[in-house]
Amino acid sequence: MLCYTYFMIERIIFDWKRTLYDPSEKTLLPGAEQVLRELAEQSFDMILIGKGQDDMDEVIDALDARKYFRVVHFVAAKSDELFGRYIPPEKPETSLVVGDRAQGEIAIGKSLGARAIWVRTGQFSDEMPLPDVPPPDETIEDIASLLDSPLLDLQHH
Repeated sequence: MLCYTYFMIERIIFDWKRTLYDPSEKTLLPGAEQVLRELAEQSFDMILIGKGQDDMDEVIDALDARKYFRVVHFVAAKSDELFGRYIPPEKPETSLVVGDRAQGEIAIGKSLGARAIWVRTGQFSDEMPLPDVPPPDETIEDIASLLDSPLLDLQHH
């Protein structure tokens, strides 16, 4: 059993495509809405950083998912600078990055000192973490499993 009692997650930075949203089906992934709803009820500060342009802004609004996030960024490319706006350098371990790209958002989050959960499914499930970046703190097989993570410690949040 993992023990993370020395800090508490305050904010969660989510990836969009293939973490919460299925771009081929154009729907939220199974369990995604429940996860977002429960985490919002727990008052986590939730941020979305996903790849995309105006089309993704339209999709998130059509799915009524924007309400779960304090900030939504759809960008052409994810960057340390953008993630760094939301991961406080004095307490990076209070931030959690959740995504499906071990060499993308997970590597960025870990390089900035945040905690990270790799949702290892779909197109990038065989993409291994970069050797020069700390590995994700946890790996899960689907977004619904996020609610069982000891990193979130939901019963004490």
